[in-house]
Amino acid sequence: NDPHAIIVRHVRCTNPEILGKDLQAVAMSTGMSCRITRILRDGILRPLRSSDTLVPNDEVLMIGEQEKLAHDAAILGHFTNQGSNALIFPGSVRL
Repeated sequence: NDPHAIIVRHVRCTNPEILGKDLQAVAMSTGMSCRITRILRDGILRPLRSSDTLVPNDEVLMIGEQEKLAHDAAILGHFTNQGSNALIFPGSVRL
């Protein structure tokens, strides 16, 4: 198992301390290092916009190394069953 393999996971945003805030502010204040590229809201998966703020049960598509994903997911809420470790990019360059 490559500890630096890049994986993709869906994370449900349930932490009340981050709700109502934008992801850039959350990432900067908490030291999150994984990349978030998409948001699932109202059944639509779309690119993240700088104007987006997190609302209860938003799901985001998070990309990064497994250990960092676990850390960053805990800041936002928790992993969902979607986007399991099935999508793995061995030997990928760190984000």
